[in-house]
Amino acid sequence: MSGRKGSRKGRKRKEAEAGVTTSKKRSKNDVNLNGAEQLESKILRIFLKYAHVKDPNRMEDMYVVEPYIGTDGMLQFCEDLGLEPEDPFMISLSYYMEAKDMGIYTQTEFLRGLCQLKCCTLEDIKKTIPKLRSIFSSDKVYTQEFSRVYKYCYDWACEPGQKSLGRDMALSLWRILLEPFHFEYTNQWLGFIGQQKENVRGIPKDTWLQFLTFISFVRNEGLEAYDADLGAFPCIIDAFVDTLKSKT
Repeated sequence: MSGRKGSRKGRKRKEAEAGVTTSKKRSKNDVNLNGAEQLESKILRIFLKYAHVKDPNRMEDMYVVEPYIGTDGMLQFCEDLGLEPEDPFMISLSYYMEAKDMGIYTQTEFLRGLCQLKCCTLEDIKKTIPKLRSIFSSDKVYTQEFSRVYKYCYDWACEPGQKSLGRDMALSLWRILLEPFHFEYTNQWLGFIGQQKENVRGIPKDTWLQFLTFISFVRNEGLEAYDADLGAFPCIIDAFVDTLKSKT
């Protein structure tokens, strides 16, 4: 009995250090909690395992408004799931959480995402990996959802205060997003943008979004039907198509 009490006290102490809060006071064994509250209670225990512990001597921690999982906790979370941080699953999970910033999950975001997925243990989260990865397949069933995840990624990955997505970050994201999606010109696009070091230092949001429209156009109409004179796409995509056509 003393061991169980000590464990409970230890968990409460860690909650206080991380700043974790619950929306309602928990009873001893969650006996009186309804289904939603039980789910939230269990998810908070997962969150606590990875949450950043505030250090009163650190200047940065003085301005923390809400408990969060930071870089160290995120890496451990991925390791416990058996995933690399760059796995497409992590992008899908961030989308479900509606995470605002890359590499950070606030308590609110973590609760929102796992409640929506109905996951209250690490094993539950692992079971969703095939489904969330399948968003990036070329199957028509997932095209609409892929579009929503793709559009979400731009603001999620942009540095605060920046009006465009950094070229290197855009390349990294395109590599993760497009390779499982089996777009036939992925490698050529990555190579083309990679060579534009002087001309392309950032990717505007319009270019990011229009490239997805371009993928759909090529799949439905074929590259031969692309006409730059119509002005339907950004100049950088026109230049890319010209490069492709010149090699055929």
